[in-house]
Amino acid sequence: MARVVFVLVVLAVCFVSPAAFGYSSDKTSTSVWDLQLAQAPITLDSNLMYVEGTGVRLKDSATSGEAGVYGVDAPFPTNWAVGSWNLDMPPGTGIKVYIRAVNGGTTTAWYEIARQGTTPGGGRVKSDSYGYIGDDTLFLYNTWPRIEYKIALYSDTAGVTPTLRLVSMCYADTNTHIAYIELPNPGVTTSLAVPWRSQYWVPKIGGVICGPTSMALAMAYNGCNLPTETVAAEAYDSYNSMYGNWPFLAQAAARHGFKSYYCRANGQQPIRDFIAQGVPVEIGMAYSAGELTNSPIPSTGGHLVMCVGVTADGHYICNDPAGSDSRWDHVVYNKNEIAHVWLERSGTMIPCIPNSVYWRFPYYSYQSTSPLCIKKNGIMNLFANGHDGQLYH
Repeated sequence: MARVVFVLVVLAVCFVSPAAFGYSSDKTSTSVWDLQLAQAPITLDSNLMYVEGTGVRLKDSATSGEAGVYGVDAPFPTNWAVGSWNLDMPPGTGIKVYIRAVNGGTTTAWYEIARQGTTPGGGRVKSDSYGYIGDDTLFLYNTWPRIEYKIALYSDTAGVTPTLRLVSMCYADTNTHIAYIELPNPGVTTSLAVPWRSQYWVPKIGGVICGPTSMALAMAYNGCNLPTETVAAEAYDSYNSMYGNWPFLAQAAARHGFKSYYCRANGQQPIRDFIAQGVPVEIGMAYSAGELTNSPIPSTGGHLVMCVGVTADGHYICNDPAGSDSRWDHVVYNKNEIAHVWLERSGTMIPCIPNSVYWRFPYYSYQSTSPLCIKKNGIMNLFANGHDGQLYH
């Protein structure tokens, strides 16, 4: 676990709090199943096996198989869900991820959330009369008592297998709201020494990689110092042509041995809990002009930053990749403004948690223009920007 540095500071920043704190969040809960610790409640088909301490794998002779979370009720009736996965995925292997809602004998279709790596072709079911998939999110027209989830593992070579290490499900009822309650001040400042980078250091795609840049900072803090371009390429969702797919960001960290998953919050305590454990956490926000003091951009419909600390007064210390210089390295954002632009606008969190056994990469100087990286299997990877503006691997 990375060391937490406690620093007592007196802030010379004058915050103007919003006139009213009538903010609220959607009712939400997240279930996380670490398959390195236990198989339950994951159901495996005959082509898969569970290896204690490792996860779910294909059997030696199999080239495909399915694992699912079935028969598990949501913590409350839900109309919104996002699943996450952590997977070791050697070359020639891949996954498809599906989700559906169940109410007694009625089920939705198996909607396909995502596919990554080497997988069979075929169409994707993204909607039916009960709901639809928007990028990475299940939207249902009514609340359902159960959300089921399955992941299909594939390999083009028997004996070479992906390994599923973690699955999670974030549930929400967007019709039920929980009022924001300001927490007592912690009285001590906790600030993690997370490095800062600007997303705009990467040419061509800098304007759309706030998520991968933020995740790269947390990985570098824990010794996995990869170029932003590498993390962006590994987080890229080619189907939706986006770098901000939430589960893909978590999987980009998981490829290098971290535990990471998408979750939401009903208050600010979860951020404090992660920071207290030495875990930087990526948070998502949206705001209009004047709603976030000290922000490097005036407004945004969706932006991800890395929260790296909490001040003695309860304000949030963030590394904001949208900044152009070090003014946004450990910038402080007002807790009540964060309640509005983060908590009320979804409360999104993606932690980057060091595993008990994860690959530590050699340190090397960060260069945003470096096209090379060495993966944990020792293979050198080359990245290049095409004339069409896309990043090629």
